[in-house]
Amino acid sequence: MEERAEALARYVSGIDCDTVHIVAHSMGGLDARFLIHRLDPNRRVRSLITVGTPHHGSPLAEWVLEERTVLARLLRRLTLPGVRDLTPEACARFNETTPDRPDVRYRSFAGSRSAGEMPPWFRPWTRMLEARAGPNDSQVPVASARWGEFRGIIRADHLELVGWSLGPADARTARPFDHLGLYSAIAASLAPPGD
Repeated sequence: MEERAEALARYVSGIDCDTVHIVAHSMGGLDARFLIHRLDPNRRVRSLITVGTPHHGSPLAEWVLEERTVLARLLRRLTLPGVRDLTPEACARFNETTPDRPDVRYRSFAGSRSAGEMPPWFRPWTRMLEARAGPNDSQVPVASARWGEFRGIIRADHLELVGWSLGPADARTARPFDHLGLYSAIAASLAPPGD
C-alpha cells in the first residue's frame, strides 16, 4: 500500500492546483487514505470519494490467503503482497494508524448484486461473502465499503464499478451499470458553484 500511495503522491504533486479531490476505486481508496494521512504535507487534498473500497477488509482476501485450492493458489500468485493488506485484521490495523484528517471530506459508495445477477465465475465468491459479511459486489462487502458519509449502494459488481461488465447485457438486472454516469455525477458534485 505504501508503494502505491507514494506513486499516487508523486502524481498528485505534479498537478498544478491548490486543491485536489480524489475519487478512488477498490484498494485505491486505501492508498488514497494513506496519501492523505502521511504524504500530503501541504494539505492540498480536500476530499476523497471511494467506490467499492474495502475499508474494513474483505473475507475474500482471507479466502485467497488460506484456501488450498488451485484457484486460491493462482490468485495468491497474482495478488501477493497486496492481498495481505485487504484482510479484516490488516484493515483494522490500518484504520487505527491512519485516522481521517479533519480538514478532508470523506464519502463512499458500495456496489452490490445478488449472486444470481453475477457472472457465473463471481457467484461462489458472492455467496461466500453473503454468508460471512452480507450483501457485496463479489469482492467487497457493503459494510466494508462504508466510510465517512455513505452515499449509497450501487447495483453493480466490483468490476462494473469501473466499466468492466463481464456479464451479458440485461435490462432486467440493469447490466451493464452506467459507470460513466456515476463518475460524471461525482465530478459535477466536486465542481465549484457556477462552473
